[in-house]
Amino acid sequence: MRLRLLAAAGLLLLGLGLGCREAAGPPALDMVDLFTFRQTGKVALTGIEGLEHDEAGSWRWLLGPGSVVRFRADRARPYTLRFGLMNPLPGQVVTVSANGRKLAAYGPLPAVKWLTPSVAAALTFEAVAGENELRFDFGDWNGRAVVHMPTDTRPLAAVFLEFLLYAR
Repeated sequence: MRLRLLAAAGLLLLGLGLGCREAAGPPALDMVDLFTFRQTGKVALTGIEGLEHDEAGSWRWLLGPGSVVRFRADRARPYTLRFGLMNPLPGQVVTVSANGRKLAAYGPLPAVKWLTPSVAAALTFEAVAGENELRFDFGDWNGRAVVHMPTDTRPLAAVFLEFLLYAR
């Protein structure tokens, strides 16, 4: 009888432990740098291309109409987003939001020389406990109003020159 009770208690504890892990979801994000690939926790990227580079530097293309970074926070707390952005399209407007709340808008921006920063910013916002979403929305992209790269059919809207997101 005692052995059955111990086995049942062990199964119950195992079940509770598994339930806790499932409810918790992926690890909370403390920091991510999209250029050095250093990160604690997980992020999901939508509309953000892989790292590219040449002799002039490194970059990541952002795709229109919007690019998204999703991450999980273990509790409500401030996060800081530091980013550098290059704009290849004349008159581009970029809006940055966190969880549906507008943080900043830039533009209309002039088109600049390749890998020359158009925007360098540090924005602090309050993340919610659980899932969070950072959005970069664009007024134009390759093929919409202007074709700025005729040999590339991707909806290229802007370029990240740096991206660092961290909990405060």
